[in-house]
Amino acid sequence: MKRFERKPIHALVVPLVLAGCLAAAPAAFAQDLHASLSAAPSAVPADARTAAERYAEGLALRATGDDLGAFNAFQDAAELGHSKAQRRLGEIYDRGNAAVRRDYLLALHWYQKAREQGEQIATPPRRSFGVLGYGG
Repeated sequence: MKRFERKPIHALVVPLVLAGCLAAAPAAFAQDLHASLSAAPSAVPADARTAAERYAEGLALRATGDDLGAFNAFQDAAELGHSKAQRRLGEIYDRGNAAVRRDYLLALHWYQKAREQGEQIATPPRRSFGVLGYGG
């Protein structure tokens, strides 16, 4: 898949965007962002810190409507092994968005990567359609 060129984000802009997003964000978003940031203490290896930072940037970019920027940030974090970013990539590929076309094989790939690291991936309920495919 062709990667898009990313524009650099000034170091002072990210904290301001994060603060603005947290002020207007739903509680679930704020909890997810807080968990991501708090999971990156200084004792964590540099790759894990970088992955957590890119994941947090992806959340902030998604909240501002920048689908491409969020996708690139989530992909960077996922490639560094961040399980939540892997799950997010699975969701993006599963549904598609303005920047990324739906791709079920890539969705399954990223869901599996996240699942291998302990992420809970919901599975759709199985439905019984009875005899001949009709209710029952």
